[in-house]
Amino acid sequence: MIRQISNVWQFGDLNPFMPTYEGRFRRSGNELTVLRPLFPGYIFIETEIEDIAFATLARKYIRRSDYALKLLRYGGLDNFQYAMVAEERDALLKLCGNDFCVEMSQGFVEGDRVVITSGALFGLESFVTKINRL
Repeated sequence: MIRQISNVWQFGDLNPFMPTYEGRFRRSGNELTVLRPLFPGYIFIETEIEDIAFATLARKYIRRSDYALKLLRYGGLDNFQYAMVAEERDALLKLCGNDFCVEMSQGFVEGDRVVITSGALFGLESFVTKINRL
């Protein structure tokens, strides 16, 4: 789908991407590292086109698409925007980096405190809700 958006949507400089994360799983005694979508079913598009102009152009392609596509928007009926809020975009880019992949973090538990020593969540220990102890 990402390749199709790049090839078919011929307006502006578009960079469609799907953020992923590294997951480590144990299957049949072997550890596997797999990339999985961070937001399954969502495709992000990075562009310099202003949000309303982008939405107007994108709707033409969405109507002709064979897929069920929808543009997400923020806000209510009277006051809305299509672009991500700057703080959310910065947080996503900080987690994902330039390759749009959240790398696996490593750390340890010290008493009732989580200490992250490396990875995307370094410095964000207060946001950790689950630990995969492989």
